Amino acid sequence: MPGANCAFYGCSTSRSHKLSLFKIPTIGAADTDYTKSVKRKTREEWLRLIQRTRVLTPELKARIEANNIYICELHFKAECILDGKRKTLVAGSIPTENLPQKKYDAPKQERRVLERKQLEVPKTPPLLDINTFTEQLQRKEIEPWKIVKSNNDEVRLEYYDDVHSIPKYTVIVNSALEFSVFVFNWLVPDQNFVYVENKRSVIHVDIVGLLKYIESSKLCEGLEEDTDVKSVAVDPTEKPNPTIQTLIVRHSVPKVIDPEEPHFQVSIRYRSVGCDTLTSSEHSNSSCKP
Repeated sequence: MPGANCAFYGCSTSRSHKLSLFKIPTIGAADTDYTKSVKRKTREEWLRLIQRTRVLTPELKARIEANNIYICELHFKAECILDGKRKTLVAGSIPTENLPQKKYDAPKQERRVLERKQLEVPKTPPLLDINTFTEQLQRKEIEPWKIVKSNNDEVRLEYYDDVHSIPKYTVIVNSALEFSVFVFNWLVPDQNFVYVENKRSVIHVDIVGLLKYIESSKLCEGLEEDTDVKSVAVDPTEKPNPTIQTLIVRHSVPKVIDPEEPHFQVSIRYRSVGCDTLTSSEHSNSSCKP
């Protein structure tokens, strides 16, 4: 039946072969901008590889439009496949194995002298799933960061300064091994350099290096505290005023309790709703702009 077989020409894998079939990536309404970009590029590459050796017939076109396209696990490297109750793919995985070839793509056979080489054993096993990541993380020196949550859905790491009662930095790694960064509970936006330069995945970067990278980044100090800014600033829980075009948020961060202080103490920054929050050393002069 359509959709029950691998979409590659000449591959006979079907659901009856007890091999996993992975559906072509589709963009969901809840996906972040970064995830949408990854899925879009991955989908385009899957279709390009499939159509290298298949004619775009009305039937194939209909299957593509219905997202009824599958590729079996025989065409992916082992490190692209996450084992669990049901096998899944690492985000952005492209089929590279056992691909069908056009006649003019077939390499000429050459006689080769076989040499026995000793394979190097990797020092760190590849990341396959959130459990493997957690096991590796627990063997690493990550202080002053702390693991505050670890389960099959996510791992949460926190970094505190000596002034505030909530973490200065929070890094959350989800089950797809994608990470998100928070600064005093403010989510760093999708287009930030910390995601772009590290492909937003702990598969592509050493976690210790990533944590140090975040620590060495600069914090945006927010907008100047003038009368105009304060007059239009809102708390995160307030509904935006439709008469105000630019939304400025009052970012309040509670401080550690001081018995000698009579009142509850906070640090306050005024940020535009799209504030980058984190800036790299190369962009240290950038500021929060409304």
